[in-house]
Amino acid sequence: VSTQSTGALSQRGDYCIDSAVSGSCSGILTAESGVLASMGYPSGYMGGLSCYWMIYPPPTHQIQLKFHDFDLEAVEGPGTGDCLYDYLEVSTSSKAAPERYCGQSLPQTITVNSTRISLRFSSDTVLSGRGFFATYTSVSNTAVPDCTKRLSAASGTISYSRREAQCDVISYVIALPSSFQITYKYTGSLLDGATSFYRSSADLLTSYSGSTRRTKANTLSNLLKIVVNSTSPGSSFALSWRSKDKGLCGGSYRVTRTPGNLYSHRSYNATGLAPSRPAPGPYPPALREP
Repeated sequence: VSTQSTGALSQRGDYCIDSAVSGSCSGILTAESGVLASMGYPSGYMGGLSCYWMIYPPPTHQIQLKFHDFDLEAVEGPGTGDCLYDYLEVSTSSKAAPERYCGQSLPQTITVNSTRISLRFSSDTVLSGRGFFATYTSVSNTAVPDCTKRLSAASGTISYSRREAQCDVISYVIALPSSFQITYKYTGSLLDGATSFYRSSADLLTSYSGSTRRTKANTLSNLLKIVVNSTSPGSSFALSWRSKDKGLCGGSYRVTRTPGNLYSHRSYNATGLAPSRPAPGPYPPALREP
């Protein structure tokens, strides 16, 4: 295995860290394992940062977060863990207060049966340190409830009640063939938290909180991820979706160019002749190829 980089490389245990690319300020991490570092590590982090990461394990997995290096400004308040200026805050449950870390002491390895771990890193504009470097892994655990529901029907309904749900955070993922577009109708009553709609793992479409009247929207996408974050037993929502095959993506294409126009026809696929899109004409937004 060879590694090529335009920045400086440093060794930290069994890991090779590229200072030019290591560390990002905020992100959603869904891989089974990975690394997490503050921006600029190990050369030092900038002042005035406010970064946020979410680690979502695969269904029925627990998360293990292990710190390999930790160096933040060490100024504590009157209480234990009341780091005042630079700190990393780790939350493993919406019901428990987050743990806050600063200084040079290496935090203990964190293992939780949770649907997520959230981390928030904050720095002031005065003093700084090397930052932090950690790794996370997901370990199968049948005691962990499956908090991700995967759906593939062209239409359907979802009825959510926090009183019946086993998870503080639950996700519904609707994935259809690339030529489909999903339209949904939503009515919700959340006493806390929010319901967020994504067209991919990071492409936020919209978010609802509180009491929401019947709302209809076209995602212009074949993918829809709904993430519900609520702890109040009285929270609930109802959603229905339908889809339409636009017949625009996939298969083989024949492109014919004439002066002043570009004609695009969907001509053949694995089964033979496929419907053609009238041309010339504008292409639709949010096309997703398989």
